[in-house]
Amino acid sequence: MQSTKYYTISEVAKLFGVPQTSLRYLEKIIPKFRVRKIRGRRYYSQENIEILRKNISSQKTLIPPPAKQYSLSLNNEESIPKRESIPESYTMNILQKIASLENKFLSLKARLL
Repeated sequence: MQSTKYYTISEVAKLFGVPQTSLRYLEKIIPKFRVRKIRGRRYYSQENIEILRKNISSQKTLIPPPAKQYSLSLNNEESIPKRESIPESYTMNILQKIASLENKFLSLKARLL
């Protein structure tokens, strides 16, 4: 009886030198690629790793970079780092909503005190 060894997503990410987000992305774009999930955790078989090995070498440029962290300051001391995929109008809309919420909060605070 042959036992099958399964690897976690972090082990496979280290093996290929790519972020875990890239592996999740590849799961979506590789046809008929199925990862075993047990209690919400991903487990890769040796067969999965061979499929990934072929696809990562041929699609190295298609692997997206890890998500960037965004910081925000309400008193305009810092600016929001811009990313090409986020339109300027969307960013301005969010800032306006935050400013509006801040004004409402200050108004409520003044009423209570």
